[in-house]
Amino acid sequence: MSLSNLTVVAESMSGHSMSLLPLRRPWWAAVMAVMLVFGFYQELVKIQLNDYLTTLTEQPSLDAASPEDRALFWSSSVPPRVVNYYEIHDPWPIFHHLSRRQLVVLKWGLAVLIVAVFFSLDALFLSVAGAWKLRGALVGIYGFVGVVMALFGALAPGDGGYAVARELLGFLQSPLPSLMLVFVQWLQQRAGAQSH
Repeated sequence: MSLSNLTVVAESMSGHSMSLLPLRRPWWAAVMAVMLVFGFYQELVKIQLNDYLTTLTEQPSLDAASPEDRALFWSSSVPPRVVNYYEIHDPWPIFHHLSRRQLVVLKWGLAVLIVAVFFSLDALFLSVAGAWKLRGALVGIYGFVGVVMALFGALAPGDGGYAVARELLGFLQSPLPSLMLVFVQWLQQRAGAQSH
């Protein structure tokens, strides 16, 4: 019997419940805080960018307009609005200098970068939560979700595939993948302790 199994058995026999996350090494709380703050701001960036692209799609003449004319149009014709609980007033000035094509490339480039950052944070969370052995499962989750997004993109191009991809990206761009794996490990440990 390994040392970790003995620890689980000892905790079980002493009547102490095993905690989901290591209480003596609370670094996971700092990683979780970074994930939540990063998640809030990356969503704000995506909403600002999508809102700007939507307006350019509705007003095709703006794509060829000068940055000054775009800014004037926004200040006079686009009212402030609330999108997914985020208030949008004026767009970020840098958007006025980019063509629609450049904004689309920026949008998908940011999506890839954000997923990479969240994957790194998920892996760090597994490490500090004592679940590093589940890193292969984390890669599997990201891979599986990527395959599902690709399938929907191929089978339902347009709005339908995009809607599915957006929801699945929202899952990956959250603490849920690593939290689910830590929870599974905790359940396995509890089941192992009870079987002993």
